[in-house]
Parts: sequence; structure tokens; C-alpha cells
Amino acid sequence: MSKDSKRPASSIDSEDESVERKVRRKVEIKNEKAAAETSVSLVSNDMGRDLQALQIQNNQIQELINKQLKAFADTQKKLAQEREESVLENAALKSENERMKNMVEKEWMDKLQAAKNEAKGMRQENETLKQELKDKLRAAENKAKGMKQENETLKQELELLKNWKSKMNQLKGDLDTLFNMDSAQIQAPSVDPVRTQKNAPPVLRGVNGTSSQGTPSEQPTSSPLSRLTNSGGRDARVKFTGKPLRRQLSGPARRCKAGPLNATPTASPRTNVYQPASDYDYDDMWAALLDLPTPFR
Repeated sequence: MSKDSKRPASSIDSEDESVERKVRRKVEIKNEKAAAETSVSLVSNDMGRDLQALQIQNNQIQELINKQLKAFADTQKKLAQEREESVLENAALKSENERMKNMVEKEWMDKLQAAKNEAKGMRQENETLKQELKDKLRAAENKAKGMKQENETLKQELELLKNWKSKMNQLKGDLDTLFNMDSAQIQAPSVDPVRTQKNAPPVLRGVNGTSSQGTPSEQPTSSPLSRLTNSGGRDARVKFTGKPLRRQLSGPARRCKAGPLNATPTASPRTNVYQPASDYDYDDMWAALLDLPTPFR
């Protein structure tokens, strides 16, 4: 009888279970080892790929560094060349500046000498001008004396003009009275001296028929129309030296053809109404008025 046959059944079962556990454990260890080897293989493969990628990136970085170093070397070479050119250009500019400086100094010295000569000539010219000024001053003094005498004459003419202005005011009053009269009140003369005596100076008479010199007329009348036309009276004309006073009015003012003295005839229901604008011509009268200086018009 064998030895195992003598052992009890429970002991045999316990040994079988122990063997089975050992076998399972060996299988698990084997599987874990295979899994570990597989994991190590996978990690090794990943590390290989990463290492290869890093190598490629390292090569690219090295190539970029080489390009940068080459560009830097080229830049340094270019800068050195530009520095050399700049040194040469600065030397040329310095030489040009020296030449320009000498030229400008010579030019300004020539200008200074010319200015000195011009100043000398101007001093001589000033002396000549002083002498001319003295001569002109002497001539102006003589002219002032003549103008003083002329002013005395002008004062006398001014008195005559003032007298004429008073007569013109009287004449305007007569015209205003005449423009407001009806035709039945007007006794017009047979001959119109204003129309027949063109280019003749105006005749100035007062209200009482006196001339500008105060002489009574030969046939004095009280009618405004008779005073305006001076029918039957003596001509009393104001005489002027003319030229200094006529210069004060020139241009269109002396050539204008004026109408009545701002008089508007009043309307009348009668058909036979006096029309001064068409019945009477005052050209000669206005020409004489326009020859007056501005303050007397």
C-alpha cells in the first residue's frame, strides 16, 4: 500500500489547493511579466519616437542658429564696409566744408569791402542831398511867401463866395415860391435869358432887385420869376481867379446835368399848371453852382 493511500482525503485536497494556487500565481506572475515587458516595449517605442522628434527639432534649431550666425557675420561685414565708407565720406565732407568755409569767408570779405565802398559813396550822396535839401527848403520858403499872398487873394474870393452863397439861398427861396405857384400867377417874360445866354455866368440879385455888389437894378420887380430872369436889369457878375477853387471839384460832378433845386411842384386841379422841368432850363445856373467849392454848395 502506497504512502499517499494512507493519508486522509482532507489532507490531499489541501495539498491540491496549494498546488493550484501556486500554479495560478505563477501564471499571474508570467502574465504580469509579459504585460510589463509589453509596457516597457511600448514606452521604449514612445521614447524612441520622442527622441527622434527631438533630434529632428534639434537639427532644425541648429540649422536656424547656423543661419542666424551667417546673417550676423554678413551684417558685421556690411557694417564694417559701411563704417569704412562713412570714414571716407566724412573725410570728403570735411574737405568740402573747408573749401566752402574758405569760399564763404572770401565772399563775405568781398561783400564787406563793397559795403564799405558803398557807405563811402552814400556819405558823399548824403552831402549832395543835404545841399539839395537846403536849396529845396529855400525854394519852399519862397513858395510859402507866394502862397501867403495867394491865400490873401483866396480870402478875398472867399468873401465874394459867401456873398454869392447868400444870393443862392435867396435864389432857392424864389425858386421854391415859383414852383408852388399856378400858371395864372406866373407872368413869364417874352425872351428867356437862361435859354438865350448859354455859357453865361449866373446873374445874382437880391429880393429888392439889387445886384451882388449892392447896386439897384434899373427895373426892380417883386415877382420871383422876374428876379430869376433879371428882365430889364443890369448884369452883376461875380468874378473869380478860378483855378485854385475849380480844382476842388472835378470828375462827373462837374459834368452832371441837374434838374430843379429839389423842388416838387404841388398838384393842382387846373389843367394849365406850371411845369418847371419842361418849361424852364437851369443848365447854366447849375453849371455855375457846380463850379463852387464843396463847402459852398
